[in-house]
Amino acid sequence: MLTAKELRSKQRIHRRHPTEAERIFRDRLAAAGVDFKFQMIAGFFILEFVIPHKVLAIEIIGEACHDQMRDDFLRRSGFHVIHVHSDEVSDWPLDALSCYPDRSPSEFRSALGRASANKGAQIRAHRLGQSQALFPG
Repeated sequence: MLTAKELRSKQRIHRRHPTEAERIFRDRLAAAGVDFKFQMIAGFFILEFVIPHKVLAIEIIGEACHDQMRDDFLRRSGFHVIHVHSDEVSDWPLDALSCYPDRSPSEFRSALGRASANKGAQIRAHRLGQSQALFPG
């Protein structure tokens, strides 16, 4: 598990050096006037795109499969999750975002708060797993 400092450092690197697909999608969102966050931290994860007023996370999927643990974590925290394949970022219909209802800023803050609470539970489970490995039975 990364420390908060390591996670922020990784976030800065991802923001400064986006993949080609992330750059294209970011430019399309900006050109369409969509209010979004790029490379945002939620719990132990860095989310590629977040649309706060819809409490929506958009992940660009490359050759690797998507991370089901991340998706489950985000859904438990209150986010909707969309996957866009890197080959489709130029053609993905941005009007599909209108399918998701607008939500209040407090709902977004609540989802982030639940992500932080879930992060605490993950830390406790991780520590418990380590202590059980050290002191079995």
